[in-house]
Amino acid sequence: MRFTLNQIEQFFNKLHKHYTDEIDMKTSTLNTVLEPLMIVFLGGIVGFKLITMYLPMFSLTSR
Repeated sequence: MRFTLNQIEQFFNKLHKHYTDEIDMKTSTLNTVLEPLMIVFLGGIVGFKLITMYLPMFSLTSR
């Protein structure tokens, strides 16, 4: 079976496009899942820091 240089080039171009599209799709899906999780995680950290800063102040004023 003989392939011309043009056929090999077309084959690799199709292969490149296929894998590039697949990686783009997987990256997009991963970003869609991770973005809300990161927001919740960082919100939890900020909330924890605020509680640890303000809880002693509130306990002093409640005495």
